[in-house]
Amino acid sequence: MLEAEGRTWTIPESLDTKIQFKEKKGRISAKLSWHWNTLRDYDKASREEVTRWKTSLKTLKKKLTTSFKRLKEVARRGDFPDKQMLVEFQGLCMAFSKMTEPEWEEAMKEFMDHLENLQRAIEDGQLEIMRHEIRDLGSCMRECHRAFK
Repeated sequence: MLEAEGRTWTIPESLDTKIQFKEKKGRISAKLSWHWNTLRDYDKASREEVTRWKTSLKTLKKKLTTSFKRLKEVARRGDFPDKQMLVEFQGLCMAFSKMTEPEWEEAMKEFMDHLENLQRAIEDGQLEIMRHEIRDLGSCMRECHRAFK
């Protein structure tokens, strides 16, 4: 059993662990993390709520990924996305931002700033800036996934 912050969790016999080492400028740091599914410790209603949230987040991420791939393909061809494609992508980004966890806030703000820059570049007909912002959005998505998955 693990007791912390007024809660108690059952630790399974097997869990995912990860140790990261980082050496920089004569100093080393280590980060230990472990993960396991805690849903069995929730009451039924809370477990269902978490499951619904995960399912809707997963669905939204798939739609966002698909929309982003279409946007990248249009830019790769040297074209600008039509209004509907941009509005769809922006809407999915806004919906995703509303589902984010507090620890994602800074990364999400950076992502949304790039989204705003993308929109401005498209409105101003600046193809290279649009492509740059699409690359930056892709980098933000990869970094968030790495940091918060």
